[in-house]
Amino acid sequence: MTEKTSTLKAAEFTLKGRNGHLDRMVPLSNELAALMKMYLAAYKRFPKSYKLSKRFRQIRNGLAAKMNDPAFKRIRLNDLRHYFGTMIYAKTKDILYVKDQMGHSKIETTMIYTKLVAFPQEEEFICKAANTLQEASELIEAGFDYVTDVDTCKLFRKRKALWGPWSSKKGPWSSQD
Repeated sequence: MTEKTSTLKAAEFTLKGRNGHLDRMVPLSNELAALMKMYLAAYKRFPKSYKLSKRFRQIRNGLAAKMNDPAFKRIRLNDLRHYFGTMIYAKTKDILYVKDQMGHSKIETTMIYTKLVAFPQEEEFICKAANTLQEASELIEAGFDYVTDVDTCKLFRKRKALWGPWSSKKGPWSSQD
């Protein structure tokens, strides 16, 4: 774990890629970084993946028993990764962004993890109007898509941007104009 020098003094964790995944820096809150340091001071290293998987199954099975719903037992730890990829794609419609967020080096790997389904959701757009060729060109260069003409105006729209957990917005699914 390394400390990143910035005005926020946020910690970053280097996540080493394996089996076709790229190395990447993961931002951590100061609280989580402090907890990780305390854990390492006490135990000297993080648990092996098989122990984490075993603990996940114990918690999952306990939840299934408590809720009296055996369907919880069908949830695998890897299903959370599929869910993550699918939900980011549903929000952004940008498979390359999903590839980057999941740390894949090949788009084919991302396609395995991402279920390309049509979610019933209301998409949020930024709408602009152009009265001149110059205004229309600027909107297209800024990533806006042409929609239609109304009188002498051309209407354009662009999907609102996805913000990550580092944003000052509510969370990774929030949008900004």
